[in-house]
Amino acid sequence: MAAPPPALRRVRGATTLTIALAVAGALVLVGWVLAHPAGDTALPWTRTPLSQVSTDPDAYAAQLRAAVDEQRRHAGMAPLADATCARAAAEQRADLLIGQRLEHAPLDDVRQACPQAVVVRENLSRAAERPVAVVTTWMASTRQRADILDRTITGTAVACTHDGDQMLCVQLLLGGG
Repeated sequence: MAAPPPALRRVRGATTLTIALAVAGALVLVGWVLAHPAGDTALPWTRTPLSQVSTDPDAYAAQLRAAVDEQRRHAGMAPLADATCARAAAEQRADLLIGQRLEHAPLDDVRQACPQAVVVRENLSRAAERPVAVVTTWMASTRQRADILDRTITGTAVACTHDGDQMLCVQLLLGGG
């Protein structure tokens, strides 16, 4: 059998190189995910130390909310309205999580405060990153992305607080179903 022409050898070489680079990239990402602490929600390429961004919890919450609304606009959806009925619950949840593991609590208090809400969801974060980095990480999560882009979700309340050198945030998402 004759040797393949030089042009075909170059194509095969390029394909092999492309596959090798893709595998290497996947291994780096898997390694990062396995070694990454569960409480830190920012991807490495989106990191900006919290000391370099606004550290006022209310301003941080507003920026987080704006980044979520931008993702919704990008998907052709309306921004979320203020869910004032859930504001106190978001603040209380954030305060209770200081120094604790990030875990979702039952949403009964939110349902009681906002009886018109048929759908109630929660996104949590603790990071020393810019709000846009937190939302980038949420959008990389199938569950959190689905929450943010759920067309039945129409309102939100976001509360943030300092937790050491990180900002801890609770986003409550409400909708009519």
